[in-house]
Amino acid sequence: MQTIINTVFYAIRFKKRKEQEMRQSDEQNHQMTLQAGLRTLHEAGPELKRAISGNLDDMAGECDIPMHRVRKRPR
Repeated sequence: MQTIINTVFYAIRFKKRKEQEMRQSDEQNHQMTLQAGLRTLHEAGPELKRAISGNLDDMAGECDIPMHRVRKRPR
C-alpha cells in the first residue's frame, strides 16, 4: 500500500514539475519574441521618423490655420 502511495505522490510531483518547466519555457519564448519585435522597431525607428517628419513638413504648407482650430462642418 505504501508503495502505491509513494508512486502516486511521485507522479503528482513529476507532473507539477513538468507543467512548471513548460510555463517557464513559454515565458522565455514570449520574451524572445518581444525582444525580436523591439529590435526590429529599434532598427526601423530612424527610417520611420524621417518618413513621418517628411510627411508633416509637406502638409504644413497646405494649411495656414492650426488643425486644432479648424471646425468641421456638419453634413
